Amino acid sequence: MVVGMYSPAENIKAMWGPLTGINTLSICPGRHLSDNSLYAVVASVLAVFDIKPPLDADGKPAQLSTDVTSGLISYVI
Repeated sequence: MVVGMYSPAENIKAMWGPLTGINTLSICPGRHLSDNSLYAVVASVLAVFDIKPPLDADGKPAQLSTDVTSGLISYVI
């Protein structure tokens, strides 16, 4: 590196390295944007849709099953 030449990587290390103690070049600079975007999408879905159990033949809410499979990856039956 040439003396006196600006290096963004060195600037990031100097700014965040002592605070975090980790290699700051591996931290995504857009992580705050992605967190906020995900929060906005989840909040919009919860605000717009009515999340209710399905209705049975009589029009009453059906009883949901709580049975799950066993194993490394489990899901509702």
